[in-house]
Amino acid sequence: MAAFVQILIGSVLQGGLYALGAFGLSLSFGVLKILNLSHGDFLMLGGFGGYFALVYLGLNPFVSAIVLGAAFFLVGIGYHQAFLARLSHRTPQGLLVASVMVTLGTALAIEDLTSFLSGGAPVGIPYRLHSLTWGGAVFPVLRLILLAATLILTIALYYFFSRTFLGRAVRASTINRDGALLVGINIRRIALFTFGLGTALAAGTGVFYATLFTVEPFMGLALALKYLAVIVVGGMGSLPGVFVGGLVIAAAEGFTAYYAGPRWSPMVAFAILVAALLLKPQGLLGRE
Repeated sequence: MAAFVQILIGSVLQGGLYALGAFGLSLSFGVLKILNLSHGDFLMLGGFGGYFALVYLGLNPFVSAIVLGAAFFLVGIGYHQAFLARLSHRTPQGLLVASVMVTLGTALAIEDLTSFLSGGAPVGIPYRLHSLTWGGAVFPVLRLILLAATLILTIALYYFFSRTFLGRAVRASTINRDGALLVGINIRRIALFTFGLGTALAAGTGVFYATLFTVEPFMGLALALKYLAVIVVGGMGSLPGVFVGGLVIAAAEGFTAYYAGPRWSPMVAFAILVAALLLKPQGLLGRE
């Protein structure tokens, strides 16, 4: 029973990290209809950035996450403007295929360049906080902070997209592009802002990922696919669904690793992805 409770606690905390990493991909895929396969590579770059910021500048990971998030917001804007903006007038099917090809090529280029510059060795940020013990269960404080940050970010983004003028403009441009243009919404600026925000979230999450695990140059594509599973299971375009999807994937991985063995854990997310597409393609909290 104690092991079950500890796995459940670990799954909730890990699910928060999955949701935090998947928010940016949910924005680009759910809002812009761009499947950004380079999303995981920006998370990887954020992890490397946080490592070098601590080693050479002595920056606390919480500070470097904010700094790198702001920097990668601009990187995301430039990336979208240079490679993806010219695809926006294609049909939805054409946009999906073209975005997959462009972002896949970018992901491979980022991974090869990062491997060349870093030597290919994995790195981690040596930053630890103490753990809390209650009733025989262990609660790592850093993971609790990340879970709280994920909950706050979920609420903040939900409020932003449902209550603010800019957020409603983003939603309007997604639902009816021509109608949004008619009422004066600048579609180009909306797309740049949304993609920049998604890239910033990926890089900021990468810093915290590197405090819990190691990051290496060729991890990006696997992460992007796992986060794709998270947003599909939770529901496309649903920010609360991203959080729920992260919890489901993390719990499935945790219990599979404990009862069936760690070697089976990596495939669980993709098995759930296939099952969701076949049985409930709109996701747990998505709409038909």
